[in-house]
Amino acid sequence: MIEKVNNMQEKIINYEEKITKYNVILEENKRLKNNLGILQSIEFSVEYASVISNDLLSADISFLIDKGERNNIHKNNPVIVVIKGKPVILGKVMEVYDDTARVMTIFNKQFYIPAKIMGSNNIGLINGMGSNHNYLSMSYIPYAYKNDIKIGDIVVSSSLSLIFPEGLKIGVVKEIVANDYDSSLKLYIEPYATIGQIEDVFIITKSVKKDEREE
Repeated sequence: MIEKVNNMQEKIINYEEKITKYNVILEENKRLKNNLGILQSIEFSVEYASVISNDLLSADISFLIDKGERNNIHKNNPVIVVIKGKPVILGKVMEVYDDTARVMTIFNKQFYIPAKIMGSNNIGLINGMGSNHNYLSMSYIPYAYKNDIKIGDIVVSSSLSLIFPEGLKIGVVKEIVANDYDSSLKLYIEPYATIGQIEDVFIITKSVKKDEREE
């Protein structure tokens, strides 16, 4: 009798574990389907990838994904994530292997991207700040525009970028440094993307015209 009870308890535990795993997979599929639906409405051809390891404490501030050359991933491909229903910039591919690739995040000090204040022609250069994952710096905006920029303004990629499509969100202005002796402003940007808990990313393999997607 005791043996039957123990067997029954084991079966119940196994069923509970299976149900838990099923619910996790169901939730992941739901999230992925939602993200893919969002990305289908924009002019990108993307490849989905999972983060399999990260190196966020080193100078690289990078992570490894489970897609590589066999999946048409190339060096400098833009990498984005979906935050609150919008695609935002996370980084770019820095190294490619057969079945994996390493992604340099936007926080890396070697990461640069031409950017602009959304809805204006105020163009500057975004730069990562290394171990400071809370902010990015934005430089080379002429001092004369200091009254045109406000805390909370949205920063997006500009048409000057040779890698990233124009208009992808990067972050919001959190601080404006305007010294009278400087010819340009220094902005501190709070990025939309965070890197601590990211599991799913999308690699932009090419830009796609709307009529091409509809064929």
